[in-house]
Amino acid sequence: IQLQFFGGVSEIEKESERPGREFVLAFVGPLLSLVLAAVFYGFLYVVEPGTVPGVLVAGLMISNLIVAVFNL
Repeated sequence: IQLQFFGGVSEIEKESERPGREFVLAFVGPLLSLVLAAVFYGFLYVVEPGTVPGVLVAGLMISNLIVAVFNL
């Protein structure tokens, strides 16, 4: 697996015998980005909105939403 800024690339040596497994693997990436966006959304209630941590958490939430939409 080769990780990059907007995701990663994996080289598969052998094709899966079940196509459902391929679908699950393709679905997990955007799902993880949505879960991370939800976690950062929860942190927005803990930090002050105008502070550096608040802006950082908001940026991480928005960037994960963008990555999730991009990966769909």
